[in-house]
Amino acid sequence: VYKRQSLIVSPRFPSINESSIRKGLARTVVPGRFQMLSSDPLVYFDPAHNVEAVRAVMSSFVEIVAKHPIAAVVTIMKDKDIVGIYSAIAAHASRIISYSIEDPRCFLPGPDSELPIAEAIHADEETLFRRLDSLPEGTAVIFIGSFRLYRTAIAYARRAAK
Repeated sequence: VYKRQSLIVSPRFPSINESSIRKGLARTVVPGRFQMLSSDPLVYFDPAHNVEAVRAVMSSFVEIVAKHPIAAVVTIMKDKDIVGIYSAIAAHASRIISYSIEDPRCFLPGPDSELPIAEAIHADEETLFRRLDSLPEGTAVIFIGSFRLYRTAIAYARRAAK
């Protein structure tokens, strides 16, 4: 990938070489991509919204949190593989909270949903935060599924940080 990037930028920026590209990419931080928002309690965010990305994020999260129980707050859009995403999360999380936002594209599970959801909360941050606050001590929380959830994740992490 570095050689391809080098070929792309070198005609316009001849002083940029492969070494510069490597250094730049190594220093690049993308806020919101597998980002730890709080260490106590442990709160992470990632906007993964397809099955492969969710599997990768959850697998990495499990390695980080070791034996701690995991609670996932999930916001996804209706046009995604809902069953696949929830299944990938359920493989690792002991509790899944579906959090829908005020957006017509957002998935809102119905009362007859057969998804592995412990609870569905619709656009009520205070209720969501109270539920998260009531989780057993040591539970690691991951907000996942959409960049639209980022502001909520940050607000919870700031509120819960010890």
